[in-house]
Amino acid sequence: IESASTGQNRKAMVRNIKTELKKEGITSYPDSRIALMFESNVRQAYAAGKWQGITEAADMMPYLEYICQMLPTSRDRHKQLNGHVYRVDDPIWQTIYPPNGYRCKCEVKQLSAGDIRRKGLEVLDSGGKPPAPGTVDKGWDTNPGMTAWEPEMIKYDKDIRAKAIKHEYKYFYNNYKHMSRQTIGIIDDDISDFI
Repeated sequence: IESASTGQNRKAMVRNIKTELKKEGITSYPDSRIALMFESNVRQAYAAGKWQGITEAADMMPYLEYICQMLPTSRDRHKQLNGHVYRVDDPIWQTIYPPNGYRCKCEVKQLSAGDIRRKGLEVLDSGGKPPAPGTVDKGWDTNPGMTAWEPEMIKYDKDIRAKAIKHEYKYFYNNYKHMSRQTIGIIDDDISDFI
């Protein structure tokens, strides 16, 4: 985030992240993957912050319109959502609030009742039903503003998982050998193997 906030270009940002990863002994990621991870994290953080503003203004602007940029690279299933309007409190936003995949550039526009009238828009009601399967890319069917992020450690490389666990759970790691197997039974066996 420091790279983005100081206005560094993509090349400098990738170089800085690679330097930090090397300090942790991680050297296997190509520049393109590092850039993708960075961009995804920035988009998710931005979306989470924007959601907070949306909920604060929901009394005056209670509607959201899904906006797909309609680029040649836009996914067809995202294009199908373009122009759909739902109330801010509709459960559909728990699933389709963008970004909805890697490099997704979709966004939402907050609208007032007056905006809806002037534009002649129809407000849809999901009835609490989720969108059709495949509407959102696998693993992206959450609203980052509504959920606290927790890494799915099982999806990471074994070395990265071990380093993350050691870093985040330092106290537990340092005291692991003194605990009984029953105590650590609360932790997934796959993870406990790394500690």
